[in-house]
Amino acid sequence: MPRKIMVKSANSDPNMLVESLAHLEVHLQEIVRDNPELLPVEEFGMDGPMMVIGREAPVSSGSIDLLGLSRGGDILVVEFKTGPQNPDFRHAMSQLIDYGSHIWGTTYEDFEAAAVKFFGSSENTSPVTKGKHSLAEAAHAFWAGLPVEEIEAIEDKVRAAISSGALNYVLAAQNITENMARTVEFLNHSMRAGRFFGVELVKFEGDGVVAFETRTIARPSKGPTEPHTTVTNEEKFLRQVGDPDLSNAYERMLAESKVLGLKIQWGSVGASIRAVHPESGSLVTLAWVFPPDTNGWMGFTDLTVGYDPVRVEAASGRSFDTALVDFIEDVGQLPNTTPESRGGMTAYRVERDAIPGHLAVILRGLRGVTARDG
Repeated sequence: MPRKIMVKSANSDPNMLVESLAHLEVHLQEIVRDNPELLPVEEFGMDGPMMVIGREAPVSSGSIDLLGLSRGGDILVVEFKTGPQNPDFRHAMSQLIDYGSHIWGTTYEDFEAAAVKFFGSSENTSPVTKGKHSLAEAAHAFWAGLPVEEIEAIEDKVRAAISSGALNYVLAAQNITENMARTVEFLNHSMRAGRFFGVELVKFEGDGVVAFETRTIARPSKGPTEPHTTVTNEEKFLRQVGDPDLSNAYERMLAESKVLGLKIQWGSVGASIRAVHPESGSLVTLAWVFPPDTNGWMGFTDLTVGYDPVRVEAASGRSFDTALVDFIEDVGQLPNTTPESRGGMTAYRVERDAIPGHLAVILRGLRGVTARDG
């Protein structure tokens, strides 16, 4: 028996909408692509809304209906089916696993490049992510107000997920039967890293009105899988740097940062150096360091000094803000530095060979930022 919902506005009579069959899977894809908040990722234990990073994303065995990312960095592989028929269901589940096998073990750079290609394509209908050049830049725009530290954490989680295979597989169908739900339950019980979800995406029609409802029918009983994140450290980082002069400069910079009470947050490939804002108590990133020939957060390389003006202006610590601006301006006036504005940053990249020669100016600036008025 078809389900029904009643729609009533203040100035109209009730309109009874009746469940109807969505005949084409492509229409379901388009509905969720254009309205990603329709997918109930909060019911999955994730922070939403989902940001779409691919549609009909090509892999060697086919194309992924929708590829998404949660605010916490969870990768969602979504497959759509219009009916509950067992052959279709089994095929859809095998497709999901097959697609996951192609994502697993790829590099972050390849994964990001595919997303960037989607951002610039006609398949992307989001004006917020249109034309963005990195996942970090898209995340900064899509989840407005997301702190830099959370954006960096997203990258680390994505790197860990594609390395470990801790992906989230979502089957969206008109009807999730009891047998389908049991299969999803079995996969969640037996799989080491991946998580599976069965979501009903139901179409309702009546008197020229079309509505869609989503509900999570099958999901893991356990909490969210936390993939093992490989975090580097100072010893590994300096070993990767290789060049003695550059390694010595980084070592001195990190040592001085510790003396000044700055926080060094190591990620999967490099580190961010952060100060505590005297007014808000929040952490403000001052610099990012990465080994040679490695793309880090936001695509930054080597040494980048700068800050997020939105985050700094959220609190008014005048002496801190002035010293920070002076520090970045002083670095920007040095030779062999390049302005960086990705993600709304006010920053400069220091060319690799110039880092040892510019170290004195950088250390002086860090001391200025951490000084406190008596």
